[in-house]
Amino acid sequence: LCLPGLVAVPESNDLAPVIQPATPAAATAVPLERRGAVEVDGDLEEWAVEPYALNDADGRINASFRLGWTDDAFLVGVEVEDDSRTVADAKDTLWAYDSIQLALDPHNEKTLGSYGPHDVEVDFGMLADGPAIYARAESEAVRDAVVKRAEFAIANADGVTTYEVALPWEALGLPKVAPGAPLGFNIVVNDRDAGTDRAMVQWTPGVIYM
Repeated sequence: LCLPGLVAVPESNDLAPVIQPATPAAATAVPLERRGAVEVDGDLEEWAVEPYALNDADGRINASFRLGWTDDAFLVGVEVEDDSRTVADAKDTLWAYDSIQLALDPHNEKTLGSYGPHDVEVDFGMLADGPAIYARAESEAVRDAVVKRAEFAIANADGVTTYEVALPWEALGLPKVAPGAPLGFNIVVNDRDAGTDRAMVQWTPGVIYM
């Protein structure tokens, strides 16, 4: 969470460019789509906003992500090209296998070097018995609320793994979301094929260290 992107809920438009990485060289606006009723099922066909690419320099990861919101939740949709899926052996090692990591600074406190009091980092990936979630946070209450209340689905078809996530605002410590209010956000995509090292790419620096 060292250099989070900035997310602002649109004041009036249902679709507006409201997110950009904090790193100046990578400052590209990203639309945050306002959604109506949402079915978190691992199918992103109903998302109207165009995806944004997230690829590593070595060409091992070809991914894209979308961001959205409702009055009740922050939404993330991710697609990753992957014809060889690997599963983790435990929830706390999801990050080391095929997975995504979402880092959020809900109050935009911009704490550097460690988690702030409201920050949370959430991993989504697969165990042998199905989809799994794991969270890290300075606050046990924040961590437990996110794990308990997050909705997520992971699907794989035609060599593409899809992640769809809804994180309730209340679980993030935001009972109401004020239009234009900023929050910190970052995303990491991890890929690990059998017999190879983990490949990873993050939207903006701060979650993984190369």
